[in-house]
Order: sequence, then structure tokens, then C-alpha cells
Amino acid sequence: MVDPSLVRPPPPAVTSRRIDAAVKAARIGAQGRTRAEARESLVTELRARGLMPPPPAVDLLVHLVAGGPAQRVAVQANLGAFVLRFAGAAIRHRPVPDSWEATGMRHVYSRLPFQPVDVILGHDAGRHLAVGDDSTFEVWLDLAARELELDHGQAADEGAGGQPVAVFRGEYQVGVLDRKTSAAYRPLVEEGHDRGHIVVTNAARRQAGNGQWRLLVGLPLARRGSPAGAEA
Repeated sequence: MVDPSLVRPPPPAVTSRRIDAAVKAARIGAQGRTRAEARESLVTELRARGLMPPPPAVDLLVHLVAGGPAQRVAVQANLGAFVLRFAGAAIRHRPVPDSWEATGMRHVYSRLPFQPVDVILGHDAGRHLAVGDDSTFEVWLDLAARELELDHGQAADEGAGGQPVAVFRGEYQVGVLDRKTSAAYRPLVEEGHDRGHIVVTNAARRQAGNGQWRLLVGLPLARRGSPAGAEA
């Protein structure tokens, strides 16, 4: 039986309100700050509201904090159109249009509800997984650039399959994928590097009675006519 919470992200209207509140809070006193300072303030305000979006999304939102009036209007328009297109694609269970890539991200649909896969978590993943109230949220993927200190004595299984794929929430690497799941996502991540975007997918968190966290993802869903492991 499928757990519906594995595929139930927060409503877009709720997320939009949280983002708006974070942007408004970060904008207070933004005059005279450097762009880096404005970005740091925005990340703090987003995290306080349970949001840890991928870096390209944060970079886009920084324009609303530190940009001029004309830039803010342009970004607001792009964000509005982007949210509508993404919501429509999600409702129809169809791939997100290519316009998603304008934000520097490509969303990959997965088999998460039916075939959840445990992320091998780092020892400090809990403090980043504990942020917010939503059980489902976006994570982004990249080739593991460093060896992760893993929790519970686990080990990343590189084997002969190649470099593991790392899982990030916000700015933080929280874990790595196992050999099979890394092999499925690695071509998408490498393609993303070539095209200048990052791969984003949904993940679901669970917390056991002893306080230990689990993070679940799914193997990427293949397009019709594409080999298994291709992007949805």
C-alpha cells in the first residue's frame, strides 16, 4: 500500500506565502548590504519558515531582496509564470516544460511512492532534515565531491559503478545514494553539468521513535520510449 505522505508536498499557495514572508523580512534593512549579505539573510529567513530551496532558486529570489524595482518586477513575473507551469505539470503527472531550466533546475519525477529508496545519511544530516514541518520537499543532486562522514557506521558503496551521487537539501549535503540509485541518476546529473543546471527531485523524510531520521527518494521515472533511468 502506498503511503500518501510520500507524494504530498505542501500546497503551492502555502509555499508562496512562506517565500513572500521570507523575502519581505530579508528586504528590511537590505539597503547598504552587499549581495552576499542579502543572500545570507534570505537563506536565514527561508530556513526559519521551513524552506531550504536549491541554490539556483535562492539566487533568483535574491533579486527580490537586493535588486532594483525593474528587476523585481521582472523576477516576480517570471516566478508567477514558472509556478503556474510547474503546478499544471505536476497535476497532470507530466514532465515540467523546458522553461523550468530557465531557473537553473531540472525536476525529475521518480518512483518514490512505489519504490522508496533510503538515502545513506551523513552524521549531521539530522539538523538539516529537522527543518520545517513538511514531510515531502525538494532535494538536489550532484556528483559527490567529498567523502561524507556517514551515520550509524554506514558506508557509501562505490564499487565498480563509479562516483556516488550526493543528495543536498539547501546548501548542505545530507547523504549519498546507493550504487544502483547513483547509477540511475548519474547520467542525468552529468547532463545537467553540460547544460548548466542541477537535477532536483522530491524526497520524503521519516523520524523514528528514537529520533533517528530517514530520507527517501525514488529511482527516476523513465520517459515513454526511453530506457529505464531516463528523466521523467
